Parts: sequence; structure tokens; C-alpha cells
Amino acid sequence: MSLIHNAMKMSANHDGGDNDQNHAEVYIFLDVDGVLNDKWLGHTDGLFPEDNESLHPHLISNLGELIRRLEIEQGLEPILVLSTTWRLQEQLHDILLSSFAKVEVGNNKTIQEYLFRFFDGDRKLWSTSDLNFGTTPEGRAAEIQAWLSDHCQQNDLKRIDLLVMILDDLDLLYTDTGKRNEAIHDHQFVCTVECTGHLKVLGPVGLTQDRLELSLQKVKQQSEMRTRRLYGTGRWTKSEWALLSANTTLQPHMQALRSDQCPSWIIEIAQSYFKEEHNGKNEAKRCWCWPCC
Repeated sequence: MSLIHNAMKMSANHDGGDNDQNHAEVYIFLDVDGVLNDKWLGHTDGLFPEDNESLHPHLISNLGELIRRLEIEQGLEPILVLSTTWRLQEQLHDILLSSFAKVEVGNNKTIQEYLFRFFDGDRKLWSTSDLNFGTTPEGRAAEIQAWLSDHCQQNDLKRIDLLVMILDDLDLLYTDTGKRNEAIHDHQFVCTVECTGHLKVLGPVGLTQDRLELSLQKVKQQSEMRTRRLYGTGRWTKSEWALLSANTTLQPHMQALRSDQCPSWIIEIAQSYFKEEHNGKNEAKRCWCWPCC
């Protein structure tokens, strides 16, 4: 915990004003169908039950546990943003808020109170905008990215510094055509259904305990990545960075190595450097051939 808080202070000094609160926030983008219930097209047994808009209490309870553990175990401030289609229908939106109001997370706060700027009373604040893409992976991803971009612009934040967790039954890592969706990173996303093909589901649907644990792990991974970035070492540990910094041939590429978007060929060469270092090869015998940047 102290390492993270130290990094937050360093970032505030470096970036000229970002406070600790901004760096402690984690934004949870929440779908409902297939996350807080088992309504998913992959279920052929009772595909649409009579009460097909119902919410499952144990899945909502898991959401509450996720929020509570992010606060207690990781010292973060969870903020909910609705990306679900439920946000577009007033009746479903009211059902959702009513269900959230019944689940206490801790400190006399209910899930409802973790919605972004909830007490302002404007539901548009805690919901992504409808960009008329329909219910597709690329559409959902675009709506989430639009919310984050607007939030960063309005609050003078850097997108790369935000902690994000997306809970959805759509596989947002890929478009409907199977193309990789570069806007969504694996460490920011947990898919709440596992399927082997059209309408074939493996295991339970929704925010299960296993997926809750995976969400916690991925947020922690993001925090650690951000801490290293704020210390100026990117994905590398301090000891690894010391070795990289000592290599004069790598000097022109140090800035790239700090970035989360570092080109893969630079990462591969850096990793091969560690491998050779581990094997005890002499630095003088090493010869690198860098492609043009």
C-alpha cells in the first residue's frame, strides 16, 4: 500500500496537480444481462424465463463484495458506470437502482451510492452515452471509450493513469468479425460467460466468485503497472530497469521501454538481453541490430 501511495504523490508532483483521490479511483463499467443475471442467448434451457429481467441476489452480492474488497484490500475508490442496455429503459434502470439500494457494502453505503456522482441525481452522469451502435462488442467498447475520454477531458486527467474494470458478457476484446479490438485491454476486462460456440455455454453465467477474484487480480495488476510507470520504469522492475539503463546500446529506446504501448520488437530484444545476462554472457560480446524506428 505504501508503494502505491508514494507513486501517487510522485505523480502529483510530476504532472502538476493530479491529487491522490484521482489516482485512487477505479472505474467499473457494468453490464447487467449475463453479469447480474443469467440472461444470455447461450442458455437454451429456459432461454427467456417468465421473469426474464430478474436480477440474481447472489450475483449482486458478489458485485458488493468486489466493491468492498477493492476498498479494503487495495485502498481504491470504486466508481460504477452503467454500460448496460438497462440504462436506456427507465423501468429497468429503476429496478436496477432499487436492487442496488438494498445491498450494503460497508460504512453504511449501498451499491447505489457508488454510481458516478450519484448524489447529483442525473442518471446520465453514471451511464455511458448511446452511440447507436446496437448491442455489439465494438459498439459497447466505443461507448465506454467515449465516456472515459469525456471524463478525462472534463477533469484534466490522463487516460493512461485511470484504473478500469469492464464487466460484460460480450467478449469486448474482439469485434463481431473476430478482429482484435485494440481499444480494450485484457487486464481491464472480465468476460462473464464462457462459450465454445454459438449457443453453447461452459459453466455458470454472471459475476461468479471466480470472476470476482479475477477482477481483483486484474485491477491489482493495473495498479502495479501504473506504479512502475509513475516511477519511470514502465513494465520493468527496478532491478530490470537498472540493467537496461546500464546498456548503452539501449539508451535511444529507454523512453519507448517506459510506455505501455512499447513496440513488441523492442520488448523482445530487451527480454533477450535479460536472457543473455542470465546466461552470463559478456556485454562486450553482445551485438545488437536495431531496425529503424
